[in-house]
Amino acid sequence: MDETGKFEALDQLLAEAREDDMPAALEARILADARSVQEAWLPPVAQPVRSPMVRLREALGGWGGMGGLVAAGVAGLWLGIAPPAIAGDPVGRLIETRQGIDMFDMDNLSNLAAEEQ
Repeated sequence: MDETGKFEALDQLLAEAREDDMPAALEARILADARSVQEAWLPPVAQPVRSPMVRLREALGGWGGMGGLVAAGVAGLWLGIAPPAIAGDPVGRLIETRQGIDMFDMDNLSNLAAEEQ
């Protein structure tokens, strides 16, 4: 069989396939399915860039959440600067009570060495 004879049957089948017309309803369904698949591949629409303050406000639940956060922060600052008399001065206590820590406790180690001899 020569080179042109090999593909005669295939050429004949392809020619017959080109001649057959597809029903209009089938073609419409195929094209509708193709459109839906193409829409799934479209890139998402870019969202506008929002400022960090707007994102923070939305994360806290709006202006009410931000107001509560500000109120709690101011109350904490007030209690930290001017604590009530019953609480004392915790910051002052931390500063005054700094003590050195002797990791090896040399006095006890010398006593132990003396006892062993």
